[in-house]
Order: sequence, then structure tokens, then C-alpha cells
Amino acid sequence: MPKEILRYFEGYAKLKLTGLSIEKFINKVQSSDIILLNIKRNKYREVTLEVNRCDLGKVKDTAGQFGLEMEILGERGISYYSQRFFKHKSFALGMVVCILLLYLSASFVWKVEVVGNKTVSGKELMSTAKDLGIKPGILKSSIDHDKFVLGLLKKEKQLTWAELEISGVKAKISVAEGKRAPKARDYKTPCNVIADKDGFLVKLNALNGQKNVEEGNAVKKGQILVAGAVSTETSPVRYVHALGQAWANTYYYGEGQANIADFLYKKTGKQAVRYQLDVNGTVIPLYAGKVDTGFKKYSVSMDNKTLEGLGLNIPVRLRRVIYSEVYEMNYNDAKKLAQKKSEKLARDKALKAAPSDGKILHRKCESNVTTKGKIHSKVVLEVLEDIATEQKLIISEEDGIGNQP
Repeated sequence: MPKEILRYFEGYAKLKLTGLSIEKFINKVQSSDIILLNIKRNKYREVTLEVNRCDLGKVKDTAGQFGLEMEILGERGISYYSQRFFKHKSFALGMVVCILLLYLSASFVWKVEVVGNKTVSGKELMSTAKDLGIKPGILKSSIDHDKFVLGLLKKEKQLTWAELEISGVKAKISVAEGKRAPKARDYKTPCNVIADKDGFLVKLNALNGQKNVEEGNAVKKGQILVAGAVSTETSPVRYVHALGQAWANTYYYGEGQANIADFLYKKTGKQAVRYQLDVNGTVIPLYAGKVDTGFKKYSVSMDNKTLEGLGLNIPVRLRRVIYSEVYEMNYNDAKKLAQKKSEKLARDKALKAAPSDGKILHRKCESNVTTKGKIHSKVVLEVLEDIATEQKLIISEEDGIGNQP
């Protein structure tokens, strides 16, 4: 445990001593194994210092021996606050009751969460879980894990796996859905092959049906590429299930932005750490005085650790405050780093929009500095992919032909 935390738990007092024999007093006290900290001489006959609360009596007696006047300027620490706390019995009783209520409330489930579902709605799964007994307000000790999981799988046929996890006051239901078998292809139903997106047609393979577009032309989404209505000069119109592949150049875009100021400062590796207690939103510093890191410039980060040793969900956290020393970088170097990040963000967005089975033919990236000191990047991907998809034909009574809306 850090010395600052141990000292805070033991408690300490800040004193002011006035008199002529201050040096003799300090030598006498320190020779008797009493620790004096933060000794500061304010005037020739006045000094302030800090001492553990358990040594206050000895320090007072020694100060009297040397004719010094002692004044307690302030006290801090867990032992000091505990002593004041228990002087008010009604308040102490209220706090004990509050802690007991928190302990009892931690024995119930107050939040239910469902994750992993895609096609099955979350409301439906929550309703099923409620029917099986998993709902806010249920006593954790009354939950039968295996019975719930089996019941959920039995009621929800789309699920292939389920798990129930109780953490604190939250019940987390994780599920996995089975893959449905692909529908059998109906080759008897007449249909067209159309473009499912805009592009520049490179190669069109008409496996069945009548080719409707020549290669080397731009096509629009929904345009008929291979017609299911086939006719010749010597035969009437017949309707077939058109099949085909349409390889086209398509385009996908992505934009990203990064702030140059985020890269102007770089960490040196030096750190200073301080600790705090967060009790239901009230922060109690576990160090004395103001924070003095010794750094000219620094960044601050925090991480919290909950007190889970007893399995309770009590709103008390030990907070670690980290002060990291930083130095200012060259502006052009920071600009390059910001541009690299913005381009990566734009590229990732474009790749996410592009099909995984497509072939990337060309990438183009443009970056500019905005008036707000940010780098804005735009990426264009040229992709070769199959844009053919089937659409059912509607044949009117007058033998008119159309596409299904």
C-alpha cells in the first residue's frame, strides 16, 4: 500500500509552533522516533509541521517542556473522520442502515440485458426471460441457471445456444442464433437479371436469357442486364429464369477527420500517481495538500477499481489519478500524424462499405486542413465486383412484361 494511503488511514494533524527553542524541540522529538513531515519555518519564532495523530500527546508534552505554544491548524485522515462520525450517533446509525440496505439491494437483480440476438427481437427475448423468472427485482439466490437456459432454448426455436451470467445487480443473457438453410432456387419461375447497384459494366456473362446491355457502358441500379423474356424473328416470346454474371467497376467512399492538437503533445514516460476515494460521487483525496507533480506540462488520466472483495455492489471506488509528463512536438510532425490517422479512418470506412469478395482496383485519397485545425480526408475505392441479382418477372394478362416492384 502506498505510504500516502497508509498515512491517510492513520490520520495526521497540521501544527503551528511558536517560541524560541524550536530547533531543540525538533531534535528532541525526532530522536524519540516521532515522525515530523512538511516542516516549514514561516517566521523566526514560528514553524508549521505535520505529525501523526497518535503522536499528538507526546508532541504537546515536549512542546510544553521547551516553552513553545502549540496550535492545531487542522486534522485529516480516516481515524479523524471516524472519530467525528461516531460522535453523532443518529447519523452513524443512519449510515449503518444505509449500508445494510445497499447490501440487501445487492442480493437482487435490478437490470436485465440481452446480447447476441440479430433476427430475434430483444423485446421478445426479454418477455420470454420474464416468463421464465428473470426480471428486475428477482432474488439472485432463487435463480435456477440450468432451468432458465433450457427453458429459453425450448421456447425460442431460433436459438442454438444461450447463457445466463449474474454480475452484481445485472443479469446478462447471451444468445446465438442458428444459420437458416438457404432457400432452394426455383429455376421454373421467370425472372430478369438486374444490377443491384450503379457501376461501369466490364464483363457480362448471360448464362440463360437475352443479353440486354453491352459491355463498356455505365449501368444504374435496377437496370435489366439479362432479360427473362426471350424472342427471335422466327419464334414467339418465351419466358425463362434468366441467369448471369455482371462484373462492373463500382465506387465506395469514406471520410475521416483528426484534430492536429491531439498530436501536439507527446508523453515522456515520467508519471506521478495520486489516489482518491469515490464514495457515491463524493471524492476524498488520499494525499495531503495540493498536487505538485514537478512537471511543466502534463496530461491527466484516471482509472477506477470497485471494491468487489465481498461480492457487494457498493458505490465505493478507489481512483488512481495519473499525471503524465508531456512535451510539445513540432507542428509539421503533429500534422503528419493527424493526417495519417484521418486517412486510416476514411480508408476503414470505405473498406467497410465495400464487398468482402470484391477486388480493389484503385485507391484515391485527398486530405485538407480545415479552418478548425483538423485534417479532413476522403478516400475513394474502385472495386471490381459482380453486381448481378435476380428479380421476378410479372406477366400481365395481355402478355405484357414487367418487373416485380
